Amino acid sequence: MEPQNLTAKMTVKPFEESDSLIWDEFVDRSINGTIFHKKKFLGYHPTARFIDSSLMFFSKNTLKAVFPAAIIDDHGVKVLKSHPGSSFGCIVVDTPPGVLEANQMAADLIEYATKEGCSRIEFRIAPKIYNIYPTDELDFAFRLNGFEVRAVELATCVPLEKFGSSPTEEDIIKTFNEACRRSTRKALSSGVDARITQEEAHFSAFWDVLAENLLKHGAKPTHTKKELLDLKKRFPDDVQLVGVFDSGEIIAGIVTFVVNRNAAHVFYFGSLYAHQEKRGLNLAVLRLLEFGVSRKLKFVNFGISTEHGGTVVNWGLFRFKESFGGHGAVRAYWVKEL
Repeated sequence: MEPQNLTAKMTVKPFEESDSLIWDEFVDRSINGTIFHKKKFLGYHPTARFIDSSLMFFSKNTLKAVFPAAIIDDHGVKVLKSHPGSSFGCIVVDTPPGVLEANQMAADLIEYATKEGCSRIEFRIAPKIYNIYPTDELDFAFRLNGFEVRAVELATCVPLEKFGSSPTEEDIIKTFNEACRRSTRKALSSGVDARITQEEAHFSAFWDVLAENLLKHGAKPTHTKKELLDLKKRFPDDVQLVGVFDSGEIIAGIVTFVVNRNAAHVFYFGSLYAHQEKRGLNLAVLRLLEFGVSRKLKFVNFGISTEHGGTVVNWGLFRFKESFGGHGAVRAYWVKEL
């Protein structure tokens, strides 16, 4: 049955560079936006890498939602994707939209993409732990308008509120499983030091550690060293490195992004194989959780342990992340064929 009092059709405006400040301020006050939705973040990509097709939804001259996106060519298929240069996309709202309004946004999105000659819309929704308030009206509206979930990936996150407001080091360690507690205490007594560092030289050195680590698996970091340093400059308070040092040398570390006022998202774990017996990553995780508590965050997300849309599972990586008291957080990939 059609709803009896449909929300008026919104005005969908293509993003322009002059809208950047308004866009990012909107994401800052949003209830489901993250650093990955910001134009300041997306701007680290070279302008020629994507055809920007981000959208702004207005109702009676009031900005109601934004949709970071680019048009890509997927083997000859024109796709409106949110966003090919970011971990997450989808519609961002600053207040709970209500079912009718969410339905109108989904419908307007489809209409825009169709007019642009796109054959498909794609986006990955961030894990719900990043939401300030529930926004499942959007998920419902997408289903109602013919979108479907094509892939489900599973991340692992640690809820920080279980530690209390001023936990001691031991308060946090005792929430780890037995093997993880032993490894963390071993790291504490091994003489290595783990701390938050802002120094560009440390970020550079960690990238080298990461690249060496990933090379053994036939992979490379998502970001070049230059891009990682650029992101640190763009977000000096929110892009953080927990460095693990042995005699002044960085031997392991974690790069995390504080995505919004709810959570931090780990983008990279890295450790030199020659130093793994010192359990430096365990100590880095401990310091990261302490940092999350100090920032009054609710969650630290260790990221996914799956590949190829969740069909390939790294069971060992899941066990490692769960050993710190981590729990599952789904992120879904949505598609609409037009």
